[in-house]
Amino acid sequence: CSAFMVVGPTLMLLNKHIMQEAGFPYPMSLSSLGLLASVIVSRLLVWTGQAELREEVQAQVVGSGYSWIVLPIAVTRAVTLATGNAVYLFLSV
Repeated sequence: CSAFMVVGPTLMLLNKHIMQEAGFPYPMSLSSLGLLASVIVSRLLVWTGQAELREEVQAQVVGSGYSWIVLPIAVTRAVTLATGNAVYLFLSV
C-alpha cells in the first residue's frame, strides 16, 4: 500500500516532466512505453520462474477467451492512461 503512495505520484511527476519540460507531447506513446515495460517485466518474471500462471487462467484466455476477457480490459486501460497523461499537456501540476 505504501509503495503505491510513493510510486503513483512519482510517476505522475515524471510524466509531467517528460511531456512539458522535455517537450514530448505524445501522451499515447508515453502510455504505451509504460505498458510495454510492464509486459516485459511480467514476461521475464514468468520466464525465469519467479512468477507462475495458474492453469485455469491459461485455459480461460486461450482463443476467444482472449477477445472477451483480455482485450476489453487492455483497451480501456490504454484509453485511461492516454487521457490521464494528456491532461499534463494543458494543466500545471
